[in-house]
Amino acid sequence: MSGDPLANGRLLVLTYHRVAEPPPGSPLRGLYVTPAQFAWQLAQLARGGARVLTLRDLATEPDDAAGGHRPGAPRVVLTFDDGTVDIFQHAYPLLRWFGFPAVIFPVVDDIGKSRVVWAHSADPSPVDLLSAGQLAAMAEDGFEIGAHMLHHVPATSLPRQVLLEEMSDARRRLAALLGGEVFSVAYPYGDYDERVVRAAAAAGFRYGVTTDPGMVQDRGPLQLRRMAVKGTRWYHRLQYLALLRRHLRIAAS
Repeated sequence: MSGDPLANGRLLVLTYHRVAEPPPGSPLRGLYVTPAQFAWQLAQLARGGARVLTLRDLATEPDDAAGGHRPGAPRVVLTFDDGTVDIFQHAYPLLRWFGFPAVIFPVVDDIGKSRVVWAHSADPSPVDLLSAGQLAAMAEDGFEIGAHMLHHVPATSLPRQVLLEEMSDARRRLAALLGGEVFSVAYPYGDYDERVVRAAAAAGFRYGVTTDPGMVQDRGPLQLRRMAVKGTRWYHRLQYLALLRRHLRIAAS
């Protein structure tokens, strides 16, 4: 690629949360994709010839032909918010099998803990979160580890200095933990504004992902759009196929 890496070719960023069987009656069922569904989704990407990369790759890889990919191949970034342990247990082995990297966004202060991530949800059950060792193992395999801020709080609700500390401390602590540069941040709850974007830039993040739907084509690098992949019901399979056909022009079936 040359020039702005976000402007070259089609780029779709997908959002995942949980890759596991949802508990019966869970009010957060829409955040789950089962391991079998996830494997099927990865197979569609492979079948369609999509180039799966990380956000870090956008800044470091020179062109679409790198790694044998055809020029103009549709590019996809797979992101995982919250950093729950099922990502390591279920998503990671499948991604390795397909040879796909991903971007993992743990809540930095919650690494290795069991916490209620969605504090205002109808499900107050704590979940086990990725450990430092699990994150390091994925990073060694070429996965990108970004920050879901220091705490899972709406960023726009924070006073200026607290917001700056949330961003900078998250990046600093994660870099110290993993021994490498941290490129990206995911805004908890998709909550951001211009003040949040400025704080992310001041902290040194190069990319920021939102929950605003759509292709990456008309935003700055700290306001990237994403498309959510969610749900375990049969019609979500049709929705996923429609997403690929519409945005990547992959003839999946």
